[in-house]
Amino acid sequence: MRIRRYCIKVYGIVQGVGYRPFVYKAALKYKISGFVRNLGGMVLIIYEGDIENRKDFLYEVLHQCPPLASIEKTDILLNNIQIIVDKKVRLVRNIYNQKEAFVIMESAVNDNKIRFIPPDIAICKKCQSDMKDKNHRYYRYPFTNCTECGPRYSIIKSLPYDRSTTTMNEFKMCMECQKDYENIKSRRFHAEPTSCNQCGPRLWMTDKYGNELICEDVIKEGIRKLKEGKILAIKGIGGFHLACDALNDDAIHNLRDRKHRPRKPFAIMVRNIEVVKQICEMNEKEEEILMSERRPIVILKKKRQSQSLRLPDTIAPGSKSLGVMLPYAPIHYLLLEELDYLIMTSANISSMPLEYRNISAIKHLKDVADYFILHNRNIYIPIDDSVVKVLDGTEIVSRRARGYIPYTYKIQTKEEILAFGADMKGSICVSNNEYLYYSQYLGDLCEVECYRNYKKILNHFKTIFQIKPKIVTYDMHPAYISRSLAEEYETRWNTKAIGIYHHHAHMASCMGEHGLDEKVIGVIYDGTGYGTDGAIWGGEFLVGDYKSFHRMGHLDYLVIQGGEEAINNPWRILVCYLEQLGFDAMKLVRNASEDSIELLIQLLNSNLMCHTTSSMGRLFDAVSALLGICYQNTYEGQAAIELENELDEMDICIYLEEIKINKNRNMDYQKNQNNRYSYQKQYNQNDEQLIYPFEIIWKDGTYLIKLEKIFEGIIQDIEKGEINSRISFRFHNTVIEASAQMIDKISEITGIRTVILSGGVFENRYLLTMLNNKLKIKGYQVYYNQQIPTNDSGISYGQIFIANAKFDEREGN
Repeated sequence: MRIRRYCIKVYGIVQGVGYRPFVYKAALKYKISGFVRNLGGMVLIIYEGDIENRKDFLYEVLHQCPPLASIEKTDILLNNIQIIVDKKVRLVRNIYNQKEAFVIMESAVNDNKIRFIPPDIAICKKCQSDMKDKNHRYYRYPFTNCTECGPRYSIIKSLPYDRSTTTMNEFKMCMECQKDYENIKSRRFHAEPTSCNQCGPRLWMTDKYGNELICEDVIKEGIRKLKEGKILAIKGIGGFHLACDALNDDAIHNLRDRKHRPRKPFAIMVRNIEVVKQICEMNEKEEEILMSERRPIVILKKKRQSQSLRLPDTIAPGSKSLGVMLPYAPIHYLLLEELDYLIMTSANISSMPLEYRNISAIKHLKDVADYFILHNRNIYIPIDDSVVKVLDGTEIVSRRARGYIPYTYKIQTKEEILAFGADMKGSICVSNNEYLYYSQYLGDLCEVECYRNYKKILNHFKTIFQIKPKIVTYDMHPAYISRSLAEEYETRWNTKAIGIYHHHAHMASCMGEHGLDEKVIGVIYDGTGYGTDGAIWGGEFLVGDYKSFHRMGHLDYLVIQGGEEAINNPWRILVCYLEQLGFDAMKLVRNASEDSIELLIQLLNSNLMCHTTSSMGRLFDAVSALLGICYQNTYEGQAAIELENELDEMDICIYLEEIKINKNRNMDYQKNQNNRYSYQKQYNQNDEQLIYPFEIIWKDGTYLIKLEKIFEGIIQDIEKGEINSRISFRFHNTVIEASAQMIDKISEITGIRTVILSGGVFENRYLLTMLNNKLKIKGYQVYYNQQIPTNDSGISYGQIFIANAKFDEREGN
């Protein structure tokens, strides 16, 4: 029998997911000799055995991996054991003389830059069973985990993944845990965070000032406080939550008052999937995502009150949806033993980053929380809950965070690149020559603490993925903090900095996600973003690829006075729009004094602190204010979200049917002698108008969507006493029809039939769904962001693809 020795290098999510124990068991099963070890960011397997056993062993370790493992790449070499040169290997060579000798060796570092980090994973069912078993030593232990579940990304300091390179290095295993760790039959065989109540982290409760309370059972005391209507700050896997009883209206009001969050919806954590079904409508895909090991917040449609338990309206005021998640940490299951619903919202002061350190949390949250539940397992990397929704059976990620990070994508780059992203909804993306690594949502950089956290994650990514960038990218906005950081980095480290326009990066983020490398029509609807002419863009029709783009259309320019003040107060945007479009602001703006309106008009006419914009986001703000829905944004996007919430389900069905009926003909547009495309009124079978008249003009080589006729139609409906739901419906449809017509005209000129939909405004479910459906019926190939957020947190991802293409272009490739 011929014995041959092989070396396998395995790359992917293979550390922290039970892969080494799995390989060990397979080696024993097939009588294979050798060893397995974590080596830098990969797993190294040296093995030998007879030919049939080798084949079976190789197939199993590469194709029947543990459920959380994911292999991206393998290198298989023959007779290459000499690549390892330490004493441990010589010991293993001696073991080869014995039959069936296979060991898990201590991890070692190396300089290979292909690295993968496992995400934080929800507690598995087996560990839940351990916690429920009164005879088990993990009974009700709030830090129970195994090779198949528990914290990973949030506790890892460096690679290779070992207890010593995580925040669990502070806790020495007791004898029982050590036995589990070394027992091949145990689920905790080589599970690095293994601990129990004798040797691991502990829970305790404090008052709002951090004074520890003496209580026999912290969990039961916490449940009692929640039932009393108290607000608790609870430390979990990636940071703190603020929690209260979701059926207690007074507690919710108190939380809103203390957190200064009057309208923004809260997420709820629900005991189990059966309870979710009592309050929300849910399809198979939504249920699958809710119950997955990632456990994100999933946006679900509320059941009608007649069909379900009535939850307080204060959870999500005016919304037809709820953000719902299931328990994912042991402490969550324990707290929900006697409660079905908890408000579980990120524990931070408005605009500040998530709290994750005990002392800092007490300092900043003492005026919000009544009590704290703390533990002493340090969180190295804070990470919020992910937020997703399902659209036409597809998962759409709005906030990519816990369970979804780090995100890895295979991309060939000439040089290592660091993308700084944008200032709002910040994120970081780095690439080596084979993969890019995309960070979690990092908040707004204008806040000092968010900025500090951003820099921490930036340095962490550079270190853990061993990136020494030769190229850095930044958003072209001259006032962005991320730009100044990139320029500082360029000077300090002698790198090449590439400025990238905001909306080009949005387009590239979607192209990159879907692997497109062709010219496309990019429809980018956003709230802001610096344009090539120095104006603030946001209602854009671009044609291009990664290397370049050309602006072929946009919303007509209007001037807004006041910057952030205007964004926070949509009535100010409305006044500016009405004044420029020729309507009487004094008559139409309902929630501002005449003096305030008059002063604003004077400032506008004096061009003081004014900027020009084509933003679709600002248009939605103005219409929301015009209808009296939202005059002041108390959270980002409130006016637009509440405008969408006005939509009536019956109206939506009517328009969807109209799209299907008209699939074989275009809307009736006529071009007049002045190069204006005017929509001719169209009615459905019941003579109900579906959209407002609008006008598209060709000016200086660019198509413009004019707004006068749209506002005229809305104002006429208001004067007739039309209900807001119908006006919102018609306005949304007008945006959809105008967008489709613009795309048709651009396609006629360019011959391009591939369309990208990206930008924060496409968080609007109705807008995205209907425009996507309409374009597909017209025969376009349509792509939109799915795993990479369509909002500004996807900017850094798009920047990588553009920078790589621009570098290739400069090198003459």
